[in-house]
Amino acid sequence: TAIDEETRTVKVHGHLHDEKKHNFAVGMFVEAEIAINSKEVLALPNEAIAEEEDHNVILVLEKQDGNQYRFKSVKVKTGEKYNGFTEIISKDIKATDKILVKGAYALIGGE
Repeated sequence: TAIDEETRTVKVHGHLHDEKKHNFAVGMFVEAEIAINSKEVLALPNEAIAEEEDHNVILVLEKQDGNQYRFKSVKVKTGEKYNGFTEIISKDIKATDKILVKGAYALIGGE
């Protein structure tokens, strides 16, 4: 009902949909985030985005021949970050594109 001005916290009471699937006991404390809005965006795991010079890039699958893969580097603008994912703002990327989601930094020129 009110935010504690000193700790910037609020007391919340909640119930689980299926209490049998969880190991919570009465009186336990949890740390939670409250989402006050949501939007649907194209997002990738943070590891899929590499920094190259002064811009961000991702690797999009261009061609696959057996076990050989050829990727093209595509510059992207990034937006909001949340829970290990980063919003991708680019007209060149579609939700159906196959994108390397782990190890991009190493292939682009990292260590």
